Amino acid sequence: MCGRIVQDIDPVVLESDLGVKILNDIQKFTRYNLPPTTRICIIREEGSEHREARMMRWGLIPSWVKHLSDFKATTFNSRSDRIMESKVFRPAFEKRRCLIPVEGYYEWKTVNKSKQPYFIKPKHGNIFCLAGIWDRTTLATGEIIESCSIITCEASVATEAIHDRMPVILAYKDQDRWIHNTTPVIELLAMLQPFEDVEFYPVDKAVGNVRNDSASLTEPAF
Repeated sequence: MCGRIVQDIDPVVLESDLGVKILNDIQKFTRYNLPPTTRICIIREEGSEHREARMMRWGLIPSWVKHLSDFKATTFNSRSDRIMESKVFRPAFEKRRCLIPVEGYYEWKTVNKSKQPYFIKPKHGNIFCLAGIWDRTTLATGEIIESCSIITCEASVATEAIHDRMPVILAYKDQDRWIHNTTPVIELLAMLQPFEDVEFYPVDKAVGNVRNDSASLTEPAF
């Protein structure tokens, strides 16, 4: 699973490194402990050949939901091995995919009945984008909500000792094909693979409290 991420969003970097053309008033920010149901930055292509950045609710609400009180599913992650079977995730996977730029993510390992958080990030300073899907619904009240989910796959050899799953980290060469509307589903499914080129280390358990949000959370605990 993937339930906490770190985002360091700079509009200049989005334009230069990720080819974003439409920023939608995205402001520079750094968040060190983003949990589900908060708003995170995603990158997508919709109705044009240009990439755009947008803030969305993390936790996908499908287009057919009209009352939030009627939808109780946990949707901040979507499993790669079940995505084609899901009425919640499949339509978004086939038609509405996005990139989710991150500096890294947290995962918890159970050690002697206690949970130790780890920070996981790329070994090299390459662009680090998770595979996401998004959707849009108009509630009965008229409110429009755009939301997203991070796809997970089996853990890599490097991270399986921490958790049996990890977010799908897209290779740079796959990022364009991932968000293009015309990419065949068979090619998309082939991208949902574990990513080995990461490093990780234990961090302070303070990351377990979503009210904590500082750079110290990403520093090694010991």
